[in-house]
Amino acid sequence: MNQEPYQLSPNDWFDVRVKYGCGARGFLIATLTSSDDDVFIHVRKIEISPGMHNCVLPPGTEGVVRIEPNSGGRSPYKALAARFEQDAPNRTEVSRVHVWHTSHGSFQRDCGCFIFARDGREPNLVPGDFVEHDVVRNARKGWAAENLKIYTAQIAEENQQ
Repeated sequence: MNQEPYQLSPNDWFDVRVKYGCGARGFLIATLTSSDDDVFIHVRKIEISPGMHNCVLPPGTEGVVRIEPNSGGRSPYKALAARFEQDAPNRTEVSRVHVWHTSHGSFQRDCGCFIFARDGREPNLVPGDFVEHDVVRNARKGWAAENLKIYTAQIAEENQQ
């Protein structure tokens, strides 16, 4: 660990590499590539990630962070913002409807992450429905679920096995 901390500006971005994550608890630990100091990253601070999978970034995933000193934890720094700009690992997924408003809403994925969803056909979806969808880049949301195919719970469970 560095003895002298960086002279930090909230506008500076630093290169990091994911060390490990705990999706169930909502955080990642990454290492600054220039110093090997750890950075605590809460998943809510992740602005961009592969396919919007914030909680399952594998070790070694590279990104950038804006940081400040971390006075309350084991890591010397905590992220103000983080970005991991790789392609989505899977292009088709099965998720569960979390919220739906006529033509858009959010889905919860198996890993626990949420993703924005839209469909111009205005499907009749309700929370709890299973939906197969493509994960595509979206100019406003970063990534979105599109090309929806509605499943019954039984079909979804068979598909997951």
